[in-house]
Amino acid sequence: MQKEISIVLPAYNEAKKIGNTVKAIRDFLREEDFKNYEIILVDDGSKDNTAKIARKQGAKVIVNKPNRGKGFSVRRGILAASKELVLFTDADLSTPLEFLKEMLKFIPEYDVIIASRNLPASSIKIEQPASRKALGKIFAKFVSLLFMMDIKDTQCGFKLFKTEKAKKIFSKITTERWAFDVEVLVLAKKYHYKIKEIPVDWYNSIDSRLKLKNTLGMLADILKIKLKYPF
Repeated sequence: MQKEISIVLPAYNEAKKIGNTVKAIRDFLREEDFKNYEIILVDDGSKDNTAKIARKQGAKVIVNKPNRGKGFSVRRGILAASKELVLFTDADLSTPLEFLKEMLKFIPEYDVIIASRNLPASSIKIEQPASRKALGKIFAKFVSLLFMMDIKDTQCGFKLFKTEKAKKIFSKITTERWAFDVEVLVLAKKYHYKIKEIPVDWYNSIDSRLKLKNTLGMLADILKIKLKYPF
């Protein structure tokens, strides 16, 4: 098992929970005997004390001014990562950190290991609203058909990379908001990187920033990605 990792946390107005999140990540990495790690928080133009609290808990902090979007934030964090592996995860830890241990089993055979809520062994512990759940499944099917990728869930915010490969991918992406995961995986496919999708437990957060109104914007971004990578 690798014992060197960067954890990237994109965050916007997460002052209420970010201190506990950074502490939970730090405690987990210490318990799992990671001797060399860093936690990189990318504050996407927050209007609260997200950055100050994260810094106090020992995270390295990068601040976007103004707000630029999750894709832009993850990109900045990945490009700043200095360890051999890099994971990005949501600030609400919707996917429990314990699944990092499962992902590490697939290193070094795979270059990109992604969490999935849509595999048979996946377990949704707290459900999304029915409308968002249905749209999510339609979106996943649409992306799979459009890009000929056998991936059941492109959007789960828990992805592990070999850092060298991640930097090559993220140096090229231009999608700044919610659909950036699709461009990441399309580029991984273009570069012939090996991708592993694993089932995880997942807890929907009532504070999720992704709303139904973002769907049209995501679809527009998907079409732009297809035009950019027509293979």
